[in-house]
Amino acid sequence: MGSLPLHFNWFRDGKEIKDLPTIKIRNSEELSTLLIDSINSAHSGNYTCKISNRYGQDSYSTELLIEGPPNWIDKPSNVKTKLFQPIILRCAASGYPKPKTEWKKLESSEWINVSPNNQITVKDESLEIIKSTRGNTGRFGCLITNKIKPDLWAEFDISVEGKLMLSISNYYSNA
Repeated sequence: MGSLPLHFNWFRDGKEIKDLPTIKIRNSEELSTLLIDSINSAHSGNYTCKISNRYGQDSYSTELLIEGPPNWIDKPSNVKTKLFQPIILRCAASGYPKPKTEWKKLESSEWINVSPNNQITVKDESLEIIKSTRGNTGRFGCLITNKIKPDLWAEFDISVEGKLMLSISNYYSNA
């Protein structure tokens, strides 16, 4: 035990924790306790207790992993854009085990996986269309799974507006 008085601070993923409806901090002269009521997977994270007194400070960190279904972080919504503009969408969730995201497009009443190509990039939780075209217009969806039900599903529309102007010039020379 260190010299009194001791000061305690709690952090989750680097952000200080204050009393919340489901998280309480109880401090005494020599002890600090973090209490989580109705724990669920959203409480997973890296927890740190920092203790200090007039002589210095110390800390202890531990990772808390609570198995549970995915919970929304970023849910995609409808997008309306102009021709050739970039589109970046995020579909992200917390949970443990770590959720995986799948991007889908509705083609002839069937959901097919969106495949990366020279115009579309798929990286974990993001879908990027580099230069939107009319071919990108349609109904899309994202599925988030982590083997614990229920899965998350979101549907959204991408609408690309604008006219493609094609100019053809004829050049006649008199010889």
